[in-house]
Amino acid sequence: MSSHKSGGDSFVTCLDGEGEITIDGVKYILHEGGSIVMPAGLPHAVYGKE
Repeated sequence: MSSHKSGGDSFVTCLDGEGEITIDGVKYILHEGGSIVMPAGLPHAVYGKE
């Protein structure tokens, strides 16, 4: 999903494989079972790596 902002927080959990999350220009790698909160108002993007 390309970079965008939202009016509410978003909670993402990686169910399988690996994903890359970018929040306000900082990249995070999520592995299976990992979770992260994307705070409202900050630009964020989600990319599946596997």
